[in-house]
Amino acid sequence: MRAVAAATALNAPLGSLYAFSVFLKPLEALLGVSRGDLATVFAFASAGFGVGMNLAPYVFGLASPAMLVLACAAVSAVGVAIAASAGGLLQLAIGYGVLFGIGGGAAYILAQQAVNMSLTSRHGLVNGYIVSLYPAGAMIAAPVFGWSIAAFGVRATLGGFAVVLALTGALSAWLISHPGLTLPAASSVEPAATERRRAVFWRLCIVFFLAASAGLMVLSQAAGIIAAYGGTTALAVYGTTFIAASIAVARVGGGWMVDWLTIPGVAAGAHAVALAGNLALTVWPGAGVSVLALTLVGIGYGIISGLTAAAVAVYWRRALYGRMASRIYLAWCAAAIVLPIAAGRLFDLTQGYGVAILIAAGGNVLGIAVALGLPSQRAEEARGHEREAASGRSASLSEAWEREAAQWIAWARAPGHDSYWRFHRDQFLELVPAPGRLTLDIGCGEGRLTRDLGARGHTVVALDASPTMISAAREADPTGDYRVADAAKLPVRDAVCDLAIAFMSLQDLDDMPGAVAEIGRVLMPGACVCLAVVHPLNSAGKFADEAADSPFIVRGSYLGESPYRDVVSRDGHDMTFHSRHRPLESYSRALEAAGLYVDAIREHPMPASAIHSARSLRWTRVPLFLHLRARKPPISG
Repeated sequence: MRAVAAATALNAPLGSLYAFSVFLKPLEALLGVSRGDLATVFAFASAGFGVGMNLAPYVFGLASPAMLVLACAAVSAVGVAIAASAGGLLQLAIGYGVLFGIGGGAAYILAQQAVNMSLTSRHGLVNGYIVSLYPAGAMIAAPVFGWSIAAFGVRATLGGFAVVLALTGALSAWLISHPGLTLPAASSVEPAATERRRAVFWRLCIVFFLAASAGLMVLSQAAGIIAAYGGTTALAVYGTTFIAASIAVARVGGGWMVDWLTIPGVAAGAHAVALAGNLALTVWPGAGVSVLALTLVGIGYGIISGLTAAAVAVYWRRALYGRMASRIYLAWCAAAIVLPIAAGRLFDLTQGYGVAILIAAGGNVLGIAVALGLPSQRAEEARGHEREAASGRSASLSEAWEREAAQWIAWARAPGHDSYWRFHRDQFLELVPAPGRLTLDIGCGEGRLTRDLGARGHTVVALDASPTMISAAREADPTGDYRVADAAKLPVRDAVCDLAIAFMSLQDLDDMPGAVAEIGRVLMPGACVCLAVVHPLNSAGKFADEAADSPFIVRGSYLGESPYRDVVSRDGHDMTFHSRHRPLESYSRALEAAGLYVDAIREHPMPASAIHSARSLRWTRVPLFLHLRARKPPISG
């Protein structure tokens, strides 16, 4: 998918942050600074990373994803360019530490939120891949930086890197600039009371912090640690590359394991692996052992990193992903400041890393204990069921559709994918009158019908209760008028619309009669509303099998109202439709109560032109959709 490709182009080069250890000796010689000073620069970069991550969700709704990508790339490139020309520690800290860090942090969360809004399956694996891009970038950057520093010097190397950041940022912006992707602004998506998981949040932060403290010490100081244990310069450079590669693979593995294994088990096991590495280096110090031991520490950190990214998607809904992940990743920033700086200072004092390794081992022991207290995926599912039972209700239809927004956007924007593109739109538009002064589109979703009405000359105000849907609609149609609104409380004055549209939305509303009453209020005398719903017969039953002559069976009551879900997988798209069955009389009574009378009714089966397989023939006997046109009586006299 393009979102994953864009994330790859954007974040892999920024992952060279993890290859900072390659610059240690050249910068010490060039600027006359100490190892501890450079550890402080890395800490500034980590702090800037945290600032960028936490700012990112609050600007999602202010610009398009492509513009946000370009902004991230520009800030990072400018920062590295300043570092390339640095004459001292302050310039280096501002350029590399602050600007490069802020741009990288914002890009990191931007990429993760974009991908999670597009995911339909394999959340753990894909999140693991996204967070693996940083160490993968470091794996590539470390030998390239080492060669370039030897051939051209450290300033030219940093200057060239700034150019690379600008180019890959432009490529990522192009990849992400397609209408199927939208990012919900944090200000429009508030966590529900049941989603304020403080105990889970802090436990996950601690598990991540303890693993990251050791892992970031390895990543930021790997070349120096290997050299301190007797390794050659070549072993230090290529050992760093091997460690970064191991972390990248481990991050993918950590995310993938969340799809199949329990979160607490994987997290505790990862800390145990890192503990084994720290103990091995303490008991058997040496150049070769240092590479193996640091690799084990890095693998443990990588698994925890991939697990954390995947766990956010388990514990919180996708629209909150960027907000919650950015806060949890502050643990990464704290970890980057604590142990790497301590390791650098301890090296300056003792000319060794032994004490820092022992501190990291202690952190791994604590990490195992804390990890075992994390809730498992099965416990999360049971918790959701218990919460619904305790509240006496399931989630509202509007809440359910907000959760499914990303899947619906991808589904609806795949041309030719569903009935809208093949026949339903054209059938419905036969009922719609010519454009007038103002058309109101109620339950517009991601805006495809609104855009089609606009192309036919309608002046449309489009409304939906889902902030994510409205954000997507605005992204695809910047000149359109899209508003977040409750259909039962329309933000429109009385009698101002000469046409209202409710295309495939009334069956998805919690308060259908209230929405119809509001339609009656905003219509001008003589104006009409055009409705399309799942045909009540369709929603009341199902075919016994896929044969053309299969009997259609209504097992419950056609006359009663009841919620239902349809889970559909087709052509690589997964979608869960949340709706409410209502008999035809319910719609009729709502129209009567609103003072509207029906002047046209259509029952649409699947047309012959849309039948491409024998299993579709059964839908020529039972209607799929019901179309109604109703009018508000004109003023008499």
